[in-house]
Amino acid sequence: MGFALNAQLVFHPTTLQLYDAIVLGGAAFATTVRDEHLPGGWVLPHLSTLEMEAISYDMSWFDTLTPQQWVAQLGIPQEILDDPFALDDHALAAVLSLAGSPGTVLVSDDTHAGIIIQEYAATYHNGRLLAATGADYILKCGYLYDSGHYQSTLAAVPASPTTFCVERIDKRFAGSFLYDGYLPRSTEPPIYQARREGWTPTTNSPIDVAHMIRAWIKR
Repeated sequence: MGFALNAQLVFHPTTLQLYDAIVLGGAAFATTVRDEHLPGGWVLPHLSTLEMEAISYDMSWFDTLTPQQWVAQLGIPQEILDDPFALDDHALAAVLSLAGSPGTVLVSDDTHAGIIIQEYAATYHNGRLLAATGADYILKCGYLYDSGHYQSTLAAVPASPTTFCVERIDKRFAGSFLYDGYLPRSTEPPIYQARREGWTPTTNSPIDVAHMIRAWIKR
């Protein structure tokens, strides 16, 4: 058993409505996460996961800005793009974090038979990147970006990149290990469950994502 988790970890209920507006009815794919001693939340699939499952989603919100404008708006250093999160993953996390505090955490974990192959995470609050870190333990490379400082070295990577990034927006996660029963092993089961139950996405959403992004840009 292992993990093949590529997801957005969110905590504010309005985030589900916002995700629903981007991935029509996509909140049906949410996995609820909870623990007796930790705040509850939801795990939402990355866009790439939905694409592999041939599930449609609206990318018109992304076209509100050019790729260069997205990078500047997010406050993201070029060094961490595509390692392993693509720009649209970062953009989606930033937009979802606009739904309310504490924010959104990008998560990517590939673990097989107890061996961590790679683990990465990135934290967004109010549309801006706060921290990002992770490592590929097979290639023996990693990085840490925190409070505007970037280090490209495996030695700088925290023991648990995911915990480090979640803790940046909620101190109650300090010292926790989220892969021990809190996070799901993958985001696939709710997708298949929704299909088995004959779920139909809604095309009516009260949230205008493009308008939200334009208002955010003007801040």
